[in-house]
Amino acid sequence: MLGFNLVVLGVYRFKETTKEEFVANAIHVEMQCHHFYTTHHVTRVANAITTYQMKHEIVNLDMV
Repeated sequence: MLGFNLVVLGVYRFKETTKEEFVANAIHVEMQCHHFYTTHHVTRVANAITTYQMKHEIVNLDMV
């Protein structure tokens, strides 16, 4: 296999990796980014809901 010496996103450096290894690493990094993006937005929504409920004095009936 041919080796690649590439810089991805200026952060990850893959030296002497095969094309298959590079693709697998790139997919793994992309999935991590997607997971963090989703987690970030879920957290923001949960915080917005909590803030809205507190501001309008809405009581969660499930906690009774």
